[in-house]
Amino acid sequence: MTYPIEKSTGFGFFRGRVALACALKALNVGPGDMVAVQAFTCSALAEAILSIDAVPLWIDITADGYTMDAGDLEKKLSQASNVKALIVQHTYGFAADMDALMGVAAKYHLPVIEDCCHTLFTRWGGKQVGRFGVAAFYSFEAGKPLVAGLGGWLRVNNPHLYEKVAELHKQYEQPGLFEQVRTLAMFIAYSILYRPSTFWAIKRVFRMLAKYGIVRGNYNTVEVDDAASTPTLDLSDFTKGLGHLQEKTVFLRQRAAERSISHRNRAAAAYARNFPLRHDARAENVVLKYPVLVPKKEATLKQAEENSIELSDNYSTPVHPYEGRELEMARYVMGSCPNAEKKANHVVALPCPVSFNDKAITKSIAFLRSQI
Repeated sequence: MTYPIEKSTGFGFFRGRVALACALKALNVGPGDMVAVQAFTCSALAEAILSIDAVPLWIDITADGYTMDAGDLEKKLSQASNVKALIVQHTYGFAADMDALMGVAAKYHLPVIEDCCHTLFTRWGGKQVGRFGVAAFYSFEAGKPLVAGLGGWLRVNNPHLYEKVAELHKQYEQPGLFEQVRTLAMFIAYSILYRPSTFWAIKRVFRMLAKYGIVRGNYNTVEVDDAASTPTLDLSDFTKGLGHLQEKTVFLRQRAAERSISHRNRAAAAYARNFPLRHDARAENVVLKYPVLVPKKEATLKQAEENSIELSDNYSTPVHPYEGRELEMARYVMGSCPNAEKKANHVVALPCPVSFNDKAITKSIAFLRSQI
């Protein structure tokens, strides 16, 4: 097995979004430049783009999947100017159509950065994702394929870009010892306490601790300056590299992530038999979460919590969890990505974690079948 996280090809950062921002800077993306990125994603991508005063160009997902629609990408690129980069997301661990997307990127001379935060080992056409573009970034937060508390990684596939990133990386400071120990404590607590049956309790506690600043939350709020109509972000994360303690954890856990592949695949196969999705024969997916559309999303999530069944709401908006003015500040226009908007209103995601047993899988399937 070839591992994607290697010191010889990459650099560690405080979070995955920080790695993305560094990649964009190394590609000379700056104020006013546009970056094409899919809707139906996490606000971390918007944060990274906005942190360098660039502008997201939101692209819809396919009608029958959860990754970028090459047709919508081409349409919007033909109507836009000053687009400097393309971010391709492998949502839930399902490979994007790299043949089509790389073809469009080549036509418009755009460098491609792959978002591999949901997968380490998925393949497209026999090639591991993360190796198609000039770079790929990864995240090590809770709920990701490789958990280290916090952390991110930038894999660089282009030698010239590698040199530029190496020079930029020198500017990133080590997190303080307290920050590193707190992050390590988050990882240890997650490893000990997480089970499918404890998912909702952990989620409630985590949100409470994040509210009071005891742990780092997943999302940073976009402050809106109504007078200037510009977004204001807390950029303190974007000055930090990956802590030494987290880096050691990442390399220790990468082999364990490989061993989890068969278990994740077994869970995904069970879900697929009951909730089939279109499968592309070119893809060998290692799925982190399995999406299912339900008619009444909020009611389904509430009942799942009452029955202690792990079920995620990712993504609840086209740029999760932004709503209203935050979406506007992320330059998202409602109606511009109808497939992403529709699925955000109806999707719930079943987990494919290593601790999930057959009994829990059967229980989750039975519950979700009752909701459709």
